[in-house]
Amino acid sequence: CHLAVAGGDGISTIAVDPPLADDGEYHVLAQVADTQGNVTRVDRRFFVGDAPPPPPPVTCAPAPSAGCLDARKGTLTMRPGKTPRLTWTWTAGPVVAAADLGDPVGGGSPYRACLYDGAGALLADLGVPAGHVCKASPCWRAVRDGFKFKDALGRNRGVVQITLKPGALDKARIGVKAKGASLTLPTLPLASAAGTTLQLRRDDDTSRCWQAAFPLTRRNDASAFSARVP
Repeated sequence: CHLAVAGGDGISTIAVDPPLADDGEYHVLAQVADTQGNVTRVDRRFFVGDAPPPPPPVTCAPAPSAGCLDARKGTLTMRPGKTPRLTWTWTAGPVVAAADLGDPVGGGSPYRACLYDGAGALLADLGVPAGHVCKASPCWRAVRDGFKFKDALGRNRGVVQITLKPGALDKARIGVKAKGASLTLPTLPLASAAGTTLQLRRDDDTSRCWQAAFPLTRRNDASAFSARVP
């Protein structure tokens, strides 16, 4: 049964009968197969009546969120200058199940690193979308032991790498690296350095959150910040 009717200039139409009477969101799902068997699928969303307002932008909370899983070992370094750099690691923490990491490859689980000083003030918001393509290759990829994000150009606030490795107690590994002109670091030295905290969370499920809090600093001057736990 062929529902499409040629409308000219390569346009085909399908009558909706009966017409859509109720306001709301609808989807048109279409697929076309060529002579070689390749199938192209399209999902188009449309609204009858007024479309709902867009969701508010996702950002870091103004203060550290409660409930993040703490690392028993972790490091944080920041270096300003011509090529600013930030590196954070989370290790020796609680169990991280593979399901906790979501699906950053398929586009369902964006990630966000939030940096706070010892007074709880937000210093940096480094959001990284799920999916996307970096240099003609997927930015995110599934690896044997979790997920990796790589973007040599650091187009998302300077983030060039994220490592997500699930594992049993003390076996999971999580890390973030950022550098370059797109990375905006806080002014050093930090006025409230003791208690500086970095949290990495999933934007689609903020209950999935990992943090390393640094009660002491190893270095905090105009040229570098360095801290580790324990």
